Amino acid sequence: MDVVLDTIGGDYQLRSLRTLRPGGILVSTLPRPAKGLREEADRLGVRVKLILVEADHAGMQAIADLAAEGALKATIAGTFPLAEAAKAHEAGETDHTTGKLVIVMDEGRGSGD
Repeated sequence: MDVVLDTIGGDYQLRSLRTLRPGGILVSTLPRPAKGLREEADRLGVRVKLILVEADHAGMQAIADLAAEGALKATIAGTFPLAEAAKAHEAGETDHTTGKLVIVMDEGRGSGD
C-alpha cells in the first residue's frame, strides 16, 4: 500500500505500518500515536503523519456561504464510462490532468441487472 488512513488507532496503527511499501505513509486522524509507532515506522522505512481537524462554526459557515453563493466550483478534467475506468486511471497517473476525472455509471441499469 502507498497510503493508510487510520481512524481507529491502537494496535491497528502498528499493524498498518507493515502493509505499507517502503516510503509509504500512514495518516492518522487521532491525537495520539500508538506507543512505539514512530520508531517502528523508521525501522520499516515508512512515514507517519498525524492530522487533526477541528470544525469551528465560523469556518464551516464560511464554507457553507461560499457553496450557497455558487463560489465553489469543481473542475472536471474528463469523464469516462465505467467500461473505460482503466483509461481514466491511466490519465490520472500522467500527472498532466487539471481537475477531477469522473467515472460515469450507466444510469439505465439498476442494481442486480
